[in-house]
Amino acid sequence: PPRTSLARIKDALRAVPRRGAGFGPLIRAGRIETPPPAPAIAFNYLGQVDAALDGGGLLAAAPEPVGPLQSPAAQRLHALTIGAAVMAGRLRVEITWPGDRIAAARMERLADDVVAELGALVDACMAADAAGLTPSDLPLAGLDQPGVDALLARLPIPAEAVETAWPATALQHGLLLQGARGPAEGAALYVEQFAFRLRPPVDTGALVRAWDLVAARHQALRSLILHEGLERPLVVVARHHKPEVATCDHRALARAAAEAALDAALARDRATRFDAARACPWRLALHRLPGDAGPGEIVLVWSFHHALLDGWSTFRVLEEVLAAYAALSRGATPDLAPAAPLARFATWLAARDPLAEETYWRAALDDLPEPQPLPAARPGGTATAERRHVTGRLPAPAVARIVEAARLLMV
Repeated sequence: PPRTSLARIKDALRAVPRRGAGFGPLIRAGRIETPPPAPAIAFNYLGQVDAALDGGGLLAAAPEPVGPLQSPAAQRLHALTIGAAVMAGRLRVEITWPGDRIAAARMERLADDVVAELGALVDACMAADAAGLTPSDLPLAGLDQPGVDALLARLPIPAEAVETAWPATALQHGLLLQGARGPAEGAALYVEQFAFRLRPPVDTGALVRAWDLVAARHQALRSLILHEGLERPLVVVARHHKPEVATCDHRALARAAAEAALDAALARDRATRFDAARACPWRLALHRLPGDAGPGEIVLVWSFHHALLDGWSTFRVLEEVLAAYAALSRGATPDLAPAAPLARFATWLAARDPLAEETYWRAALDDLPEPQPLPAARPGGTATAERRHVTGRLPAPAVARIVEAARLLMV
């Protein structure tokens, strides 16, 4: 079938290192001892030449025939040479062959077959169910075609909306499993919540656009995490994710009643689990509070699953949102530093040797007499700490040293 052929050829081409660049120089340098014989058919696709010859420069494509590109007396390296290019929105294919060995009628039949096959490929690509992925589209996931198909069947987004995928880390898997097995009542495990009181005036439109912009920059904020029914859990990154923003207006209430309603909403939010396999596990809410005389505060609530972000990443996201909001609220374009794709870390992680790491940690922990319990598991231990607010002043040099130490230690 045409679609199967396309998928097989696509994966075969992507498997060639560096798209074949350097193969010719290696042969000429003698680095390949037994170079392959010249193939009977040479295919040369020049791409969309309109981009290079758009008519705005000194050179433009000539509509008339240019004649043969080589002398008929020249030695032919290939029995057939097929050249193709897209010009003026149309695919142009030229076939040259030795007329003394292949009859013209035979080549006409070949050309007709090529046109028919191209038509079948176009029909297959334009079909309603044409969208799909192959293993080469998700190289880090380590899936074969049946595995890719099974993954797509579980996703809440279509195949064309998938950017990439890779194995989830063991920590992510553990956080998701423990969160799903947490208590039925009370705060859900590993649901992190931040609530920020924003003094008026607040441009809520610019604030939401800032979150959209930061989500578009970071793969983590466009990620689903699937673990049930899979051989190993996978992170799947969507190409786009526009977070839904819940809005709650408490301005009709008295101040005390509005604060109580906000506290209740925050408690419900903390108790609401994320299904990371059905939607990106983070959410936003805006709560409007009454003011004493004029507009009141707006409380921005950002909640996310801990499997999505750690503490360091959390504040990186907040810094970018604030910077983007500051620019957008004054009508400027945010100027943020380029964001490194999270897939780069997944690639680095996949290249590590798990046996070597296990050997290292076994040696490092060999002196411990027994497994060490966490504080909450020790007799009389507790995992909670009392919180107190302390106000004080530090000299600027001390603050600078603390900030630098925190930066170096990634605190």
